[in-house]
Amino acid sequence: FDAVIIYDQSRLSRNILDWFSVRETLRRYDISLFSCTEQLDNGESSGAGFLSEGVRALFNHQMVLDTRAKTISGQTTKAKQGAFLGGTPPLGYDIIDGKYVINPAEAEGVHIIFDLYSKGKGYGYIIDELARRGIKSKRGGKIAKNALYAILRNKRYIGVYSWNNKQIKYIRKWAGGKPNPNKVVIPEGIIPPIIDKELWTTVQNKIKSNAHNPASAAKSKIICLFRT
Repeated sequence: FDAVIIYDQSRLSRNILDWFSVRETLRRYDISLFSCTEQLDNGESSGAGFLSEGVRALFNHQMVLDTRAKTISGQTTKAKQGAFLGGTPPLGYDIIDGKYVINPAEAEGVHIIFDLYSKGKGYGYIIDELARRGIKSKRGGKIAKNALYAILRNKRYIGVYSWNNKQIKYIRKWAGGKPNPNKVVIPEGIIPPIIDKELWTTVQNKIKSNAHNPASAAKSKIICLFRT
């Protein structure tokens, strides 16, 4: 193709690094960029043209940062009130009027998962047992290994509400999952617990023990010898 047509700079990107990266790539391949509302320089960038684009890119980037800050501020206020902030609630809970309410049928499945794991049963056994009993995921499918991993580590099952624990994304980019210093944690009183703390502690200790046990982490290997 010979050209790209955009409505304005913000429609292509509001990330200032992305903007100039794309502009440089288009120039390298001799592809023109046209805006319906702004004047862009498609030749050798002049000082004035570069400055004009740069200022608009800077303002577009600032708009993202301001919007993000306002959104997070609003969500943080709701989180401090223990409100549900969207997505799919954990297995065992329904959301009614923005609050966590125990779903008895699903909660039984959660109890089974914790109980079996506390007794030394592996993920494969638990998955098979759940399927045998007809216990399904929140979306009605089979509960898989990744779901068990998340369930066994979810503190909401002991009534601890937490939000924004890690920095996952920054302007739609992967942020490395670093701990978030502005996380919100409400230890009790917001979410009705499904698992008692004694069972929770037993399971968490077993998880740590298994993680440091090379034998449990290693995969079985079968070596077959053939005589020719």
